[in-house]
Amino acid sequence: MRAAPVLAAAALVACALTGCSDGRATSGRVTVLATGAVAGVALAYGGPAAPDGSMAVSGAPAGDFRVDLLDGDRVVATTRTDATGGFRFDVVPGTYRLSCSTAPTLSVSAGSTTTVSDCTEQIP
Repeated sequence: MRAAPVLAAAALVACALTGCSDGRATSGRVTVLATGAVAGVALAYGGPAAPDGSMAVSGAPAGDFRVDLLDGDRVVATTRTDATGGFRFDVVPGTYRLSCSTAPTLSVSAGSTTTVSDCTEQIP
């Protein structure tokens, strides 16, 4: 899933190449933003206690869980994990947070992927 700034850039590129129907002027110049990525695997913990008293789910891949990418307190992109718990955001370089991570911030650089290893989802 692409974050909002990348989608906005794509709309501007399309507008610059084809002309804008809303009256905005176009110069014919196109600025292409370099992107980076945030990727990882969400793991599930919790759930009802198993008969032996242990957690029912302890570190299994969390398939079909929502993961939000935040810029400060603002959600800039949302995706759902795949069946193996994997997720990925392609974003413009910057500093972000993930809803499932305990890391205070993640730095994303152009042309690189920041891999998240502590994305956990709590199951009630």
